[in-house]
Amino acid sequence: MPDARIITVAEAVKTRINSVWAPSAPDTVERAYRYKPSDKELSSLTGRHVRVYPSQYGDELETRGEDRHQFRIAIVAVERYTDAGLPSNAWMDARVYWAEQKIADALDYDGRVSSSGFLTAGSMKLLTESIEVAVYDVEYQESLHLFWSEFEIVFTAVF
Repeated sequence: MPDARIITVAEAVKTRINSVWAPSAPDTVERAYRYKPSDKELSSLTGRHVRVYPSQYGDELETRGEDRHQFRIAIVAVERYTDAGLPSNAWMDARVYWAEQKIADALDYDGRVSSSGFLTAGSMKLLTESIEVAVYDVEYQESLHLFWSEFEIVFTAVF
């Protein structure tokens, strides 16, 4: 059974993050549907984890023979601080930098050959239309000692 285009895009995003980051156990990158793990799961989390979620898609007329397709992908990066107390600024800074480099910058496809070109998902060549980042979640940081960063990325393709 063939995948829906939004699933193909989510898989391409997961593959891209895997290739840039190259995680090793217990770190993971996975495509998922369940957005929010339980507090119990989060309190025992080990390693750094990235979850890629298909979020929304749609299309509109681009030309008489082509449509402009949009694919919105949500991503959550999470890691638990295992030392006593709240995460330090230095610990948080390192995760914010990692998330910017390994997720946001890695998925910024602007179509310029001299830069990052296109994200290929199946036969689609996708450009990054927008990237929005919630750098960290204060509530998760204070209550569960987590780095929790959310990304919403919109990719577009014309076909």
